[in-house]
Amino acid sequence: MTYDELVTNIRNYTEVGSNVFTAAVINTFITMAENQILREIDLDVFKLEVAGNLTFANRFLAAPSDILTHRYLMITSGSEQVFLDFRDTSFMKEYWPGVTLTAGSFSVGTTYTIVTVGNTNFTLIGASANTVGVTFTATGVGTGTGTATPSGVPKYYSVWDQNTFYVAPTPSSSYNVELGYIYRPAQLSSANPTTWISNNAPEALLYACLIQAYSYTKGPAEMLTYFRQAYKEALQGLGIEQQGRRRRDEYRDGMMRVPVKSESPGP
Repeated sequence: MTYDELVTNIRNYTEVGSNVFTAAVINTFITMAENQILREIDLDVFKLEVAGNLTFANRFLAAPSDILTHRYLMITSGSEQVFLDFRDTSFMKEYWPGVTLTAGSFSVGTTYTIVTVGNTNFTLIGASANTVGVTFTATGVGTGTGTATPSGVPKYYSVWDQNTFYVAPTPSSSYNVELGYIYRPAQLSSANPTTWISNNAPEALLYACLIQAYSYTKGPAEMLTYFRQAYKEALQGLGIEQQGRRRRDEYRDGMMRVPVKSESPGP
């Protein structure tokens, strides 16, 4: 279904002309309808994976500008690929405060990264050199004015804000990362006349738009109820396809079967 076909269908179904359902009004319907679909179902076609980098002593990772929801975050540590566990930010702050400590406050057995050397001899408490950026496991509490921050291989991540992810522990070096996420596609419009949803789930898009249209015109309650049910059924069908059949393997899972009630053979 193209943009023009959708506009025509909305006006025909509701019997409301362009003097009320202007292009601007219908574009709002489409925006709200597409947002509803994207929030209620994960579509494989909108899955992406991007590469990035966590830098030394930086707990933050910029999120892609088109991200809708995250799926996973994986880092490469040496020759191993490690998936980070997702946690709430409050957990992260309690688990790993990330404060910079002065020599004399270090804990034996904890891993630190040198921030400033000062007059501290870090080699006496486990460091290989008195150099900013060197990571070491403390064998003593230290003395002097040097500072270090607890660090290690990131184990957890959380959403800091809409543009940023947050990891813990603080990275002890730079790490390559791979972020899996669902992206927000370009909206259907006169300038973008077809989208994956308009081509592959036109009924879900149309019914979602009609829900907005009948809400806008305060149309008959029974029609609004009808289109809500029709949208629900269309979305269920899309879910069976995208989250059911597309995520099954016939060899391992067998064929999907729909139970059919058998009539009694009695007289």
